[in-house]
Amino acid sequence: MNIKTLHNLITLGEGFTVEFKKSGTTNIGRKLCAFANATGGTILIGVTDNGKITGVLEHNKLKSMVQSIAHSIEPPLIVDIESVEKVLAVSVPQQKSKPYSLQANSTCVKVLHLSNLDGMKFRVSFSRKV
Repeated sequence: MNIKTLHNLITLGEGFTVEFKKSGTTNIGRKLCAFANATGGTILIGVTDNGKITGVLEHNKLKSMVQSIAHSIEPPLIVDIESVEKVLAVSVPQQKSKPYSLQANSTCVKVLHLSNLDGMKFRVSFSRKV
């Protein structure tokens, strides 16, 4: 991913295949599973919900943590992780071995659709034990 692609994704905003995350890896396993069980997608770590780039520190440590989480998903998930400017871009390609679940509690997550109520976006997801 290059800088132009990053800015294009941010301009388009969050949606079915793009998720912004200000920092860290909290709940990233659920997001990875959701993208793997759908059509794939990209998580931009270091971007606020309103599209402001805040950036992240320690890219290599964060990359390692994301890879570890991706490998703990059942079946293990292969993701592409790149540093673009101050942002960490985690791309989940469309997968063939569905369903994917979080190994720790065997929860399967899939984003069903996005809803827009009174100008606010809501992500509707489905979660079940497998």
